[in-house]
Amino acid sequence: MNRTPGFSLSRRGLMRTGVGASLAALGFGVGAQTASADVTVTKRFDLTESSYDLFRSKDTHGARVQQSFAFDWVNKFLFVATKRSGSDESDGDLCINKMDFDGNYLSYMHLNGFGHGVAFAALPSGSGTELWIECAANTSGYGTALAPIRYTANATLDSPAAAAAYRPISGATEYTCSVDPVYRRMIVRYHTSAGKRIAVYPLSAFETRNFGSPLVDFKRRRSPAPHRATPSTARTCTT
Repeated sequence: MNRTPGFSLSRRGLMRTGVGASLAALGFGVGAQTASADVTVTKRFDLTESSYDLFRSKDTHGARVQQSFAFDWVNKFLFVATKRSGSDESDGDLCINKMDFDGNYLSYMHLNGFGHGVAFAALPSGSGTELWIECAANTSGYGTALAPIRYTANATLDSPAAAAAYRPISGATEYTCSVDPVYRRMIVRYHTSAGKRIAVYPLSAFETRNFGSPLVDFKRRRSPAPHRATPSTARTCTT
């Protein structure tokens, strides 16, 4: 961890790190506008402010790089999802690494057949944590439903069938989710035959398992293509 002294994951810190990373992982562009009067306008991220490494060069249970991470903001734990060594990409096998807020590894949990792990949510549940994560991986290794699971150290859990899990969007074929702990919302990215979309629910819908209609639902906006240097703009470092 390379953290500036005094920096903590307060409400402001969560805005800088967890919430921003969650929205980025789900495909939001910085400064994305709300798409419904049911969702109040929130502050934009100020990219001129200083940023800090949450953790760097820390070991996890497996050898593969992280797919995504989520915070239990009450119990002060960080959960990092990695693909499993020795498993095919299409298997959907994940390793969830539990870490403290300094990035120190504490324990792991293996999830068999859940999905790609591109995003998930960690909700405080007493002194423990409930993870909302994609499950019932398809032949491409992406989850086709969402499931709440209790994090259990050093345990292995097989994915439930999609029919036994939660599919809040009719017609959706793939799901991921991420929590916004500041404004208490759950952001769901899902895939249909028409493309990828974003739905925003109140967090209470997932806490009670009573989903109803989302606060807002809109097509995912693609990020601008990266600029490619041309011979007239490319520069060569000579030092």
